[in-house]
Amino acid sequence: EMVRLVRPGGWVAVMEPDIGGSLCHPPHPAWDRLRDIFVAANRSDGADPYIGRRLLELLGQADVADIGVEAKADIYPVGHSRRSVRLDIGRAMRPKILARGIATEQELDEIDQAVSEHLADPRTLVMPHLMFLAWGRKRAP
Repeated sequence: EMVRLVRPGGWVAVMEPDIGGSLCHPPHPAWDRLRDIFVAANRSDGADPYIGRRLLELLGQADVADIGVEAKADIYPVGHSRRSVRLDIGRAMRPKILARGIATEQELDEIDQAVSEHLADPRTLVMPHLMFLAWGRKRAP
């Protein structure tokens, strides 16, 4: 739709996350399970939690020229609001997760507590996702 709306020769740009690049170190099983729940909940809505890596492909399919792509990974320290973004989104998605049987209330409570404690440790390294930025120019007819 972006490409359709822009004039020939005009530029489009898009930024999307990709959960495949998430990292929590030291590893923690609750973090891994939270990722799996997040992926399942997004897919149940028809969303692609790995869309960032597909931007080059999608712009190419839209007949965009001069395509460029960058990836950015942020590491968030204790106290930064984005450090717990995966946990925060999981909390917001809780009614959907429960309704679709992706996880139980008890499991979500246990994950929330374990991940919160792990993220409170300043020695824990957190990168919730990669961000992909892609751009290109609409071809002239």
